[in-house]
Amino acid sequence: MGDCKELSKAEGSRGFDRAGCKLAAFDLDETLLHRSRMAKETVFALQRLKQSGITLAIATGRGLPCVPKELFELSCFDYALSANGACVSELSTGRVLHRFPIAPELAVRAVECIRRHGGLGGAFLESCMLIPRSSMRRMFRDTDPDIRHFLSAQFEAAARLTFRFAHSLKKSGEPIFKLNAFFETEEDCRCALEELKGMGGLLPLTTRGDDLEITAAGVSKAVGLNVLCKHLNIEPAQCIAFGDSHNDLELLQAAGCAVAMGNAAIEVKQAADFIAPTAEQNGCARAIERLFFDKGLDSSCHI
Repeated sequence: MGDCKELSKAEGSRGFDRAGCKLAAFDLDETLLHRSRMAKETVFALQRLKQSGITLAIATGRGLPCVPKELFELSCFDYALSANGACVSELSTGRVLHRFPIAPELAVRAVECIRRHGGLGGAFLESCMLIPRSSMRRMFRDTDPDIRHFLSAQFEAAARLTFRFAHSLKKSGEPIFKLNAFFETEEDCRCALEELKGMGGLLPLTTRGDDLEITAAGVSKAVGLNVLCKHLNIEPAQCIAFGDSHNDLELLQAAGCAVAMGNAAIEVKQAADFIAPTAEQNGCARAIERLFFDKGLDSSCHI
């Protein structure tokens, strides 16, 4: 299951029902985007897919205000499952179909836990990414270059800085969809993860071993997908989903067809029906062209 330059069928694949597919859901970072940028080949593939009548959705860990504006300007995407599915939105109208926020008091307790274990991070609210000034200084000084690049793209889009982070969370009056945290060691992260699990009402998960994404308990991209499918009056089996990380796992398992990127975690590849090339190799574009438009494949895409 290593990297490959073409789409490949995974062991135990369910295949793909091209004729029955109504919805395509895409993770962003290191799936559609590589280092927060989308290749022209991917843009063309998305536009072609949209023109073919497929409904397109973003399924991202980012808060909606932190999604690159260029994606909205493409006018390809109809819906967004943002903050790991904590908010489901219709993009053309800005209407929120469903919210799964963290209770403010619980969010403050989680922030205190993160601090006790030496973590730093921010919170995705409905209108912005709220960040303590002290965390921002440390993140750009101490963290891995890939994390700095990822965060800087989101800061540019929607950062709101505060000196009193916990106080600002309480007083914002906005839904708190997700908390993000980064730690100096995996052991610090593990200890925080266990403490947060013990609080109840929260779903903390790690994608790298030294980071945490925290939503309200029961929230996932799969839950967001179910909300969207009910809105569209279709079944999740009529959806194809693309992802690379642990926060995509339930989404891929819920969809009728799952495509993991070549750069995906092993567990994600094991849940997939197809393995695409990496995000750097424009894997989504190649998968779209192969699965939807290759005339050499039948409607169930036997590769």
